Amino acid sequence: MKKLLSVLLASTMALSVAGGLAACGDGDDRNTIKIWAPAASISGYKALINGFKEENPDYKKYTFKFENKEENDVQGALSDPKAGAHVFFFPSDHLNNLAYKLKCLQPLPETYVAAVTARDSKETVDLVTKNYDGTKDQIYAFPATDDNGYFLWYDSSKIGATDIATWDSLIAAAKAKNSKVLFNYGDSYYAPSFFFGAGVTFDYTDDTLEEYDTNVDSAEGIAAAGAYIKYFSSSYIGTGDKAVIVDKNPTSALAEAFANGSIVAGVGGTWVAPSVKKAMGDRYSNIKTAKLPSFTNGNNTYNMGSFIGGKYCGVNAAKPAEQIEVALAFANYLTGEVGQQARYDSTGAGPTNKVVAATDAVVNDPILATYRAQKESCGYPQKDQPSTFWEGINAFVKEIVGGKTTATNVGTKLEKLAKSMRG
Repeated sequence: MKKLLSVLLASTMALSVAGGLAACGDGDDRNTIKIWAPAASISGYKALINGFKEENPDYKKYTFKFENKEENDVQGALSDPKAGAHVFFFPSDHLNNLAYKLKCLQPLPETYVAAVTARDSKETVDLVTKNYDGTKDQIYAFPATDDNGYFLWYDSSKIGATDIATWDSLIAAAKAKNSKVLFNYGDSYYAPSFFFGAGVTFDYTDDTLEEYDTNVDSAEGIAAAGAYIKYFSSSYIGTGDKAVIVDKNPTSALAEAFANGSIVAGVGGTWVAPSVKKAMGDRYSNIKTAKLPSFTNGNNTYNMGSFIGGKYCGVNAAKPAEQIEVALAFANYLTGEVGQQARYDSTGAGPTNKVVAATDAVVNDPILATYRAQKESCGYPQKDQPSTFWEGINAFVKEIVGGKTTATNVGTKLEKLAKSMRG
């Protein structure tokens, strides 16, 4: 154990020095390791502290202090990395900003690289494997979950499997029931679903985030935009209170809409499960999930797509080397088999760990099964995106809904969108 600790300490010190980061003193209690974690996972993680200390007696003197910080909020809270937590969780699309721009992610020493590579799914490991300086690949975080995506939720007491197969049949079923479908089409997180389905790509050309490329101004982009013009024009969906598609954030609106019976279906992610279950009560058994419907444009049919990603556990590279050593060990434990099982048990989060993912409970979990089906059908890896992507998609869709973008000028509009994204 002592030999291993010495190796890890030397490794973390070398990495800190190589990165030009301070190796001592930021005012923290040297025996306290602070962890930022989402509220729903904290109780499960806290229960692991004693087990970690039993397996790692050299770290018994340390106090592990959890604070609530949702993954999406971590990047903003790390503008001054030295003031941040030692361990934190973040979504896949924040990786490059944290590792390359803010330089606050500690690359994993070889011992942990071997462990992570063996125990976690290859795709989740690949997503955090980067070569920023052109010398070698490094893994910058521990995979924690693989479940960050959206799909269709529907009330099986009102509509059935044939109704949800296509966007056309779903809307027709909603109209027949004098009801609605909730889809946050005005939001640039959900709106790209049609672009993904048509084969449009959005990505940086390399890990330095200097050059961006997209084929949104291509035939694929025109196909997706044509579908948007078809499905989200007022003549198709109606206007005002009579609109058959409700443009609301599912995180806050889906559960209530199901509970009050105002919708037959909606598009939402894995994270809405607790609120839908609570809102529906005894009626929750009526709520089913499925991959997103297909859609058409002209004679062509496409599968609606979804951003697909996960959550990762990072260690703050701006902390003192001796704290980095402990933080790495604890982060490794939180995201190992025991830790991922605890998070699944407490929150239903999808595991990346091969052993936990193969358990009967996870394999037969209906929400995670749908996530996997959506991923296979048309899942788009969620990586870092520039502000011009989020702002551009949002504005483009609003112009379609507002009637300002039509089949006549859509090509020109897409060229303008692509130019703004490429910078």
